[in-house]
Amino acid sequence: MKRIYAVIGLLLMIGQLLFLPLSLSTANANANEQPIRVEEKKNKIVLSSDVMTVEFEGMKPKLKFYFTQLAEDAENYSLSFFVNFKKIVEFHDKNNDEVYQPNEKVILFEIESAKWSNETLPVMSNGKCIGFAINFTTIHLPKGQKVPIIVSLIASMYNVTNLTGSGDCLGAEVKVNVTISSWPWKGEENKLAMETRFQIHNVTNLPGNETIEFKIIEEEECRQANVMIGEQPVAFLQFLRRASDDSRPINVTHSFTPKGNVLTVWTCYDHFQGTLVDDPSFGVFEEALSSIRNLLYPLLNRYVFAGAVLATIVVFAVAYKIRRKEIFGVPANV
Repeated sequence: MKRIYAVIGLLLMIGQLLFLPLSLSTANANANEQPIRVEEKKNKIVLSSDVMTVEFEGMKPKLKFYFTQLAEDAENYSLSFFVNFKKIVEFHDKNNDEVYQPNEKVILFEIESAKWSNETLPVMSNGKCIGFAINFTTIHLPKGQKVPIIVSLIASMYNVTNLTGSGDCLGAEVKVNVTISSWPWKGEENKLAMETRFQIHNVTNLPGNETIEFKIIEEEECRQANVMIGEQPVAFLQFLRRASDDSRPINVTHSFTPKGNVLTVWTCYDHFQGTLVDDPSFGVFEEALSSIRNLLYPLLNRYVFAGAVLATIVVFAVAYKIRRKEIFGVPANV
């Protein structure tokens, strides 16, 4: 009877080893599985996941997003950010520096004061709803113009893991499709510039004596402003180097002006015809994932996992050899 119990116990341990990768894979998937929720209140639209919450204030593309981070050896800290799309300016680049200067303004379009309509739509991938998009649209008829300017800001928040199938990515982000149609150009050589303000707000319980600052990262295809706590990046605002119109790519440049907890970004577009489409985004890094993900992460490292499995097998083998004489009546040194 003892032999049967021993064999059953051994089989259970082997089974546990065999199914452990599957269970970890399932845990990994569950940790990354963060459904996007949408809630429309009286004067606010809220998109949220287990990682990040985004609030659109006044039913306009004026928003804030925030999250709570599980910090090591410290209280949980929280950060919130405001992202404001302020204005669009047509300008003549007098000094040819490819960025907007205040004395170069030709036409000003105030984004914040415009009347916006909005529509909430699901984001689908492989027949599955992975998030939601809000299409903010405004139609503006400048004085003396017969053709209205149409500006659309489509903010899409989705589960990046579901979209890419990768675990080494962001937990959630918001991509903003900026489209501008029928712009009444005042000059063939003029450019457009859009002002975006990125403000850090309500910082609580930072670990140690860490401070917050902005760090500008230059990549081949994008420029990115990272929010840093010490050496750790926690959130980002990303801009592509190329936009497009109806027929060709459009060169995009950026200027970044940090002042305290506010970063002002001017995105400048070369002259275009038809409809301009740009694709900035913002969000939080993987370190802002849930405590479950942080807890499982060491186990999900394939090298750590392989070492743990190998050590377990060795321990089982040694224990089994020592117990063979008692279990099966076989000498332990055979």
